[in-house]
Amino acid sequence: MEKIKIGLVSFFHNNARGDFEVFEKAVRGLEELSKSLNFELFLSKTKVYTYEDAEKAVAELNSQGLAFCLLFCASVANGEAVVPFRSLNCRIGIWSVPETTQSGYLPINSFCGSMILSGILGQYLKNSNIKFKWFYGYPDQPLFLDRFRVTVKAIRAIESLNHAKLGLIGPTVRGFDHLIVNNADLLQKYGVFVDRFISLEDIVERTNKVSAAEVDEEIREMLNGAKLSKNVSKEELEKSARLKISIAGFTKENDFDILAISCWTKLQELYGAAACSSISQLNNQGIATACEGDVDGALGMFIASCFSDEPSTMVDIVNFDEADNSMNLWHCGPSPKCFANEEGVNWDHHFDIGENVNGEWHGCGTVASFQFKPGKITVHRLSSRTNEMLVLTGDIIQKETYQGSSGWVGNVTIKERRLSVPEIITLLLESHADHHVVFGYGNYDAEFREFAFWKDVNVLEHKAYYPYSE
Repeated sequence: MEKIKIGLVSFFHNNARGDFEVFEKAVRGLEELSKSLNFELFLSKTKVYTYEDAEKAVAELNSQGLAFCLLFCASVANGEAVVPFRSLNCRIGIWSVPETTQSGYLPINSFCGSMILSGILGQYLKNSNIKFKWFYGYPDQPLFLDRFRVTVKAIRAIESLNHAKLGLIGPTVRGFDHLIVNNADLLQKYGVFVDRFISLEDIVERTNKVSAAEVDEEIREMLNGAKLSKNVSKEELEKSARLKISIAGFTKENDFDILAISCWTKLQELYGAAACSSISQLNNQGIATACEGDVDGALGMFIASCFSDEPSTMVDIVNFDEADNSMNLWHCGPSPKCFANEEGVNWDHHFDIGENVNGEWHGCGTVASFQFKPGKITVHRLSSRTNEMLVLTGDIIQKETYQGSSGWVGNVTIKERRLSVPEIITLLLESHADHHVVFGYGNYDAEFREFAFWKDVNVLEHKAYYPYSE
């Protein structure tokens, strides 16, 4: 995962008392955090008192390739000394700390300094549209730490995207025109390069070059802790293994970080097998891979994995249960097997792609069929076409579900507001949300919203349900 570089520069005032001690305490705490949160810390050598000091500090900071910089108020700041920071070429945090005493001579006036910074950046320099995030307290205090940890994760994801390559294998599948993206927009907005000139024919051709030993090893890995349905023949299992090995090898050779695969219908025509189990294995091994040629879905999977350092998956929302206000997440079977509950994975034949022969169904390829394990999850969808993001949290609950990779989500929540089924449906349909969503385990609502803040993405908010349209 990308290790980001964070800078620190401090404002001082000649009349302050104890500001150097405050500064040193702040630096010590930040140095400790750099180890636990895995970022590189750069300390500006310039102490900012005047406009000229600020110009010198900005030049120094801009030479460091920073992803983020904390403007620390060791004491009250000179307003003029804030102005040169309009030229800082990274994201900004404004940081103040409590006073060193509760009475007597006011020692440092740190918080007032942060308000001066906020006023200069937000009012005096309003036409520059400078974003910033505030921090208060020392690095070992919850108010600072909670906000700072979220920022580091979000910016790390943003910086990782800036160096990411996404391979689109085949086109977005027919009929999903609303999922087609403008690759130039992704490059400009997120720094992600999309290679869209990868043919399914090339991937299928590679399957012929996979050795029997590689196939055997892949099948052993697939069956480790999993079951194999009687519906899946040895030949079908081998085809799935070959396809996965081919895609993984191609990914490594071309330094792709993210994949989106056009998994039907052309793949079945060329190869005679669905890609579900192959995609499942790729995701399980940490290669963010979306099916159906969904580039935005793949992008969202990568972001989710940046937050958790764990795999994620892309699914449809297919059903609701008003008895417990739950919704069902499902897809054919591309989810990583580490998402399976205690019953584990059953590698089965495809139940939607295939044909009936003499009244008997013959699925085309294998799927990872299992129920999602219980736990807190974050459901999201980033749409580059609308510049919007859906973010929900919930809990996977255990009750009977569908074949494929599937599970029911209870306690569906948006920004700490629990939603009823009518409210969920209203939010999804009246916001024109894409039908694919991504989820991973853990509550990363704050990280996604922080990501959206820095990238100027609009997060969908609660919509009230009414029995009439408006």
